[in-house]
Amino acid sequence: MSAKAKRRTRKPPRRLSAAEIAEISELIKAGHEQAAWEGQEISRQEERERQILLRADHTVGPWPERLELRGSTETGDGYLYVREGDKVHEVPAEHPFLREVARRNGVIRYAWTGGLTIDLDQIWSNEPSWQFIMARLKGVHPDDFDRAIDKAVDDLLDSDIALSRRTKQYLKADRHARADPKRRERGRDRALAFVLADGLSWLTDLLKGYNDAKTRAAEFLAYQWREIERDRGRSRFSSGPALAAWLRRHLDPTKNAPKMSCQRGRSEHSGGS
Repeated sequence: MSAKAKRRTRKPPRRLSAAEIAEISELIKAGHEQAAWEGQEISRQEERERQILLRADHTVGPWPERLELRGSTETGDGYLYVREGDKVHEVPAEHPFLREVARRNGVIRYAWTGGLTIDLDQIWSNEPSWQFIMARLKGVHPDDFDRAIDKAVDDLLDSDIALSRRTKQYLKADRHARADPKRRERGRDRALAFVLADGLSWLTDLLKGYNDAKTRAAEFLAYQWREIERDRGRSRFSSGPALAAWLRRHLDPTKNAPKMSCQRGRSEHSGGS
């Protein structure tokens, strides 16, 4: 190598100044306010459509002439139809966004009472056991979720609250995860990776007016996590590139695939003697 050859140096990660962090924080605040306003507009429109459906005269008007023996049918009139006696009709009855409005000739008509927006309180309203767990996770630090969930589950099992189907399925999955700590850790990291990837995409789009929007977005998210984890004496992401690399590792299943051990020694087809 020539003495004059330049040594390859790694470009240091981009750091955001205090002014840039403040500016991005304001953009995020404005973005959340805009999203909240749009959500309210969607909810109001859905409420108007809901009232039209629920107040309609269901004694007149066309009904489907024939339904399949099993399953539900949507005919494009805004309703869902199910045959009486078919087990599938029990499912809409438990659905948080469906309400029975009429019956005719052995057919049940359901009206949708929700659409693009999801009211989590409405979903959990008939599931006290699930509400019990969710209530104990409000305001919990992201790195403290495991301990909080374990404590909530233990307290739930010590109570007299009946377990809903949703809670039973959760406890079943949680039991398997507890038996395999590595599996649980992988699942937790993967869930966090999906959340961070979604946040990175949203923030990159919010900063699309900048030439280096994705770089800025990744660095800002890394900065946020350093602030979150400061009290714990460690930092998961030291920089934007570190965050991006962590996401690639946890979102790409091939990155965690076990490596083949058949490449020990030299192949008989390898060059050289």
